[in-house]
Amino acid sequence: MKAQVWHRRLPQVLAKSGLVLWLFLSIPLSAGEARIFQGKVVAINQAANPPVIVVESKVGKDDTFVVGATVGPSTDISRGTKKVGLDGLKVGETVIISFIKTEQGHAARSIHAR
Repeated sequence: MKAQVWHRRLPQVLAKSGLVLWLFLSIPLSAGEARIFQGKVVAINQAANPPVIVVESKVGKDDTFVVGATVGPSTDISRGTKKVGLDGLKVGETVIISFIKTEQGHAARSIHAR
């Protein structure tokens, strides 16, 4: 009986420990493959060509995952249900970012702020 209880709680335990996120993010990203994760905006560089956003997410107790992605004209940026520009995002706020790997690095497909 205790094994069944543990089996039902395993996803909760793994999610709380950050292990699932770490395993997901540690798998190499193939060109064109999309990833989605939630984190805090740590930097926005609109002067770069193309503009860049950097998002950081906690993984477990002591580790972080950081992704920098270019933001092109086709990147869908929204706050709630409204579309906004990159200038509508602020450092420190939580976003959900979808990005793909390209030959030049990571490219944001969508960024959603709450």
